Amino acid sequence: IDAAAIVHLRGSVKSGTVGLPIFSGLASGFRPAATRTFTVDCNGAYGTLQIDSSGVVTLTAGGNVRVALDSVCFDV
Repeated sequence: IDAAAIVHLRGSVKSGTVGLPIFSGLASGFRPAATRTFTVDCNGAYGTLQIDSSGVVTLTAGGNVRVALDSVCFDV
């Protein structure tokens, strides 16, 4: 989280199952107030990532070979 209260995700993930959570470890204070949807790079194609207000991060559409998280940022 930066000085302007913007959370920035970094890194990438691979494998897993599209539609199931990638992780659920966003701590309180690092979660969006409501569910947010983001466009992400899925191995050179578009995918959709969703983060809900409980901190669960899920790839809802796209491929699971490699999902880049670097473009995901949101205010809290």
